[in-house]
Amino acid sequence: MKGFYDKIILAVGVLALAGSGAYYATQQAQDKALTPSSPMGSDYEVLAIPEVVTQSGVWNDPIPQDEKGYELYDVFTPPKIWWFEDEQKFDFAPPKPPEEVIPFGLKFVSIEQELYRIQLESYATALTGKDRDASISFFDNETGDSFRGKVGDKFPEHEAEIVDFKVEKLINDNGTIRRMPKVTIKDLASGESIVLTTDEQLFIPNSYQLNFETMNPYPKQNFTWEKTGDSKVVADVTFKLLEFAFDKQTASVEKTFADEKPLEIETLTVASTTPSVPLGSDDITEENSPQSEIPSDFDNLFQN
Repeated sequence: MKGFYDKIILAVGVLALAGSGAYYATQQAQDKALTPSSPMGSDYEVLAIPEVVTQSGVWNDPIPQDEKGYELYDVFTPPKIWWFEDEQKFDFAPPKPPEEVIPFGLKFVSIEQELYRIQLESYATALTGKDRDASISFFDNETGDSFRGKVGDKFPEHEAEIVDFKVEKLINDNGTIRRMPKVTIKDLASGESIVLTTDEQLFIPNSYQLNFETMNPYPKQNFTWEKTGDSKVVADVTFKLLEFAFDKQTASVEKTFADEKPLEIETLTVASTTPSVPLGSDDITEENSPQSEIPSDFDNLFQN
């Protein structure tokens, strides 16, 4: 047993001795490396590094796969396709941009119809009760004066003569009776016989003023036409009145361009007709309501 322990002690001593020797050798090597020394051998030669020239890759354009050149794609160019909602399909062809529509550029504003120069205003029943003896009141649009007379009277200053007068009895929709006066006068200027009533104002036949207004894209201008064939030049276009229908309240207008563009024809409509007095007059005669069948207090003055 004692010999066994001796062997262990001997082995430990050998290991300690070997470790000490290794540590000593390592320290000597480190100290030697730290000792300054002159370099040995030839001078350092600088080695040349070759210059590298970079080049950008050039990719060829994709080749169309169809005749029109719409199917254009490759690995790095994804195809462009469009969805057409109306046709419910995809297509390589892009949708056509909407064509720019240039407005006609003209507005039919109103129609003015010239009133006949003399209008019937009212009448007063005579004591005799006869229509021919009634006192009749007129208005002259040209002079702005009112005048009164009875059948047979002449008015040279108004160029008119009262030829006939009568009162017609009319039945309304509700069953009531109303009286409508109707007077016939002679126009001493033209020699024509004219019938006037209080139901409606009398206009000069075929005498109209058509009022128009230019709109975008043309400069705003207001002008009047009186007959077919009248024209108006605005910017680089010419508007011309081809036809006018008073009953339909429409006017057919032709538009021609200064360049080679094809002409355009459009039918314009106006909402309502605006009566007017003759040019130069500031007064408008209001239409009188038809006489009621029930006598008024004014009528009773002549009947009592």
